[in-house]
Amino acid sequence: EEKQGISVVVSEDLMNEVIGLVEYPVVLMGKVPSKFMKLPEEAIITPMKVHQRYFPTRDREGKLAPYFVFVANNLASDGGKTIIAGTHRALNARLADALFFFETDLQKPLESHLDSLKKITFNVKLGSVFDRIQRVTNLCRFAASKLKDQNSFINDSTEDLLVRIATLAKCDLSTSMVYEFTELQGIMGAHYARIQGENPEVCTAIREQYLQGDELSSLISAFYSLVDKIELITSFFAIGKEPTGSKDPFALRRAAISILKIIKKYEIKVDLGKLSQKAFEQLPGSDLNPKTVDRVISFIMERFKVLLKDSGIDHDIVQSLISNSHDILLIYQKSSILNEIMKTTKGEKLMLGYKRAKNIIGDNNSTEVSKLLFSEDAEKVLFDKIKELETQLSEIEQQEADICAQFGKGVEACVGVEESISDFFDKVLVNADDRVVKQNRLNMLTKLVSLFSKVVP
Repeated sequence: EEKQGISVVVSEDLMNEVIGLVEYPVVLMGKVPSKFMKLPEEAIITPMKVHQRYFPTRDREGKLAPYFVFVANNLASDGGKTIIAGTHRALNARLADALFFFETDLQKPLESHLDSLKKITFNVKLGSVFDRIQRVTNLCRFAASKLKDQNSFINDSTEDLLVRIATLAKCDLSTSMVYEFTELQGIMGAHYARIQGENPEVCTAIREQYLQGDELSSLISAFYSLVDKIELITSFFAIGKEPTGSKDPFALRRAAISILKIIKKYEIKVDLGKLSQKAFEQLPGSDLNPKTVDRVISFIMERFKVLLKDSGIDHDIVQSLISNSHDILLIYQKSSILNEIMKTTKGEKLMLGYKRAKNIIGDNNSTEVSKLLFSEDAEKVLFDKIKELETQLSEIEQQEADICAQFGKGVEACVGVEESISDFFDKVLVNADDRVVKQNRLNMLTKLVSLFSKVVP
């Protein structure tokens, strides 16, 4: 009866590992003594899964149950009692250590571990973990003050929250629990902070600091993670530790992608160049790469290109959007609008016509067009549409203050010309025998391309 409603938590990686270890699998169940159940569940699950390869269990409510399941490699004559007793001894020893570490760590405030971080080297050229904490803390202050006008979620308490997060985020690195179970960094810090009465948003940010951008659950958590990661990338680029080929020992590519995902998910308006510059100015040493900030932004934008292409955005559109701006959020918004349009038949034909026109005009830059040289109706119709588009784009620019809304309406206006462009290319030979007529048609396409380029560079 006690075990009714208990379900086994099966993770694919552990299952695959266990399958490779046993030839004659026999599933048995053990029990966790109640004195260990007061530990945070991660402190129980980690020794089970990582060190002993046992499967944890949960009750009907989803809470960790005081049982574990493991796979023996033979069928014992005593029904497995001896094997179960052995697993109890092995796991209980681990959990006893965890309980001791947990209770020892709680005897002093989490913040008191800061001083110990002075003895932990982050990098020979970049100083200790404590030194890095000070840099990230200062960068949090800078970011909160500089981005306040652009982001409505930043208020008077944001800076205090960010500073508190930055102060406590790495403190668990010198705790006994994390020293023994390194997989729990961030997780134990969050538990200790919660138990000691820290703001719930601070606790969440500490727990989530190692997650990818789209896995973060709050704005404050995301904002701290962004600042922390831009400092990380800038620091290693400054000392020449950029990723090369498939080698990326400091996971800087992952950090860059996380930054991009944070900006997209939480629509944070941020100048990464300014943050990177401030991060660079704080670094110790005189032999730092003077082109660090430019290289950092280029590195992030290269990752951005890959993300946009993977989302289905046309290669040429990606190139044009990124080559004309480093505003991540605006590029995301523009690419989203273009992506929706490209899914339609009109949008697809429009981009094909636009590319075709660009290829045809080459380096022609004249936009003077004479209606007297028109000989086809399709020419006249396209010319009128171009004039109409020019007026529309001018009105949109005057009426719309928001750049993204301006872009969206501008694209819609361009889509309205698609049918005339397609008809023009179907019925009109641009490279006419008459050089004057040919030039007139090239000029009209040049005018069209120049208008389109105001919307889609």
